[in-house]
Amino acid sequence: MSGALVIAYAAWDLGLKRLLAPYAPPFTGQLLIIAFLVSHALGYYSGRTVAFYIFVSALVSNVFENTSVLYGFPFGYYVHNTRLKLFNVPYGATLAYVGLGYVSWMVTQALLRRTSYRSWSRLVYVAPLMAAF
Repeated sequence: MSGALVIAYAAWDLGLKRLLAPYAPPFTGQLLIIAFLVSHALGYYSGRTVAFYIFVSALVSNVFENTSVLYGFPFGYYVHNTRLKLFNVPYGATLAYVGLGYVSWMVTQALLRRTSYRSWSRLVYVAPLMAAF
């Protein structure tokens, strides 16, 4: 399932969005990323852990985006020109942060070779820092 979602997202990003954008629902690309996150994460983590990650990631990303729009910190001053927003941030931006944050985390796990349960205690402080970069 995850592989099919990766192929669907690649097809969407490489050309289908130009053809289907007028007919597709808003934030189709971001929804494909979130669908990938859920289908892939449930293979590694419990449903409660996945829901907690999505909630915290959405909350933190939305707070930082809103402070940037209102006060210029940490990303500078800017304005989002769309009507579909939560406070001052489009839903699509929040969904993108949530989905790509998970992808960053899993790439870091692969780079650090933390693929088995026994290796999770190793490098516990390095993995979040590396994923953030």
